[in-house]
Amino acid sequence: MTEREALEQAIAALETQRAVLGDDIVSAMVAAAREKLVALETQRASEQRKQVTVLFADVSGFTAMAEALDPEEVRNVMHTLWARLDAVIIAHGGIIDKHIGDEVMALFGAPTAHENDPERAIRAALAMQAELREFVDTSSGGSTVDTAPVASLQIRIGIHTGPVWLGTVGTTAEYTAMGDTVNLASRL
Repeated sequence: MTEREALEQAIAALETQRAVLGDDIVSAMVAAAREKLVALETQRASEQRKQVTVLFADVSGFTAMAEALDPEEVRNVMHTLWARLDAVIIAHGGIIDKHIGDEVMALFGAPTAHENDPERAIRAALAMQAELREFVDTSSGGSTVDTAPVASLQIRIGIHTGPVWLGTVGTTAEYTAMGDTVNLASRL
């Protein structure tokens, strides 16, 4: 029995108890059960199995940079870099799924699919590489930060297209993609 079916049965059973429990109590309990049903339907509507293109990008040289710079300097460098790289992903029709330290995961085809999502991801990857080169080239001008660790930054990008499960996970209900397509993209 699904959770939806159990709630519907509970509502029906409560309705039969109005004479015993009273209208106020039954109405309150039924209202709570109906709210739960609406929440289930909303969650189910946002969860789906879908074909998407997943892009994983990893900043190579991050560990060496983090060892050489003050934590606030590392944060400033990465914040500036992610702002630039995220803008590239968004400009090519992707969405940022998450940042994990020196990595970013982006989705192309979620929530809206385009027939050229794989091509958009590839173009974004090439533009991200160019953006990082420009970032490294311009980071030395006028900065008080030791630019040697920043100058060694590079980016590795893996892209894979396939079926994923899209929906919310965890206690924070973050929206994400899961499945072998995601795993393969992260390993490429």
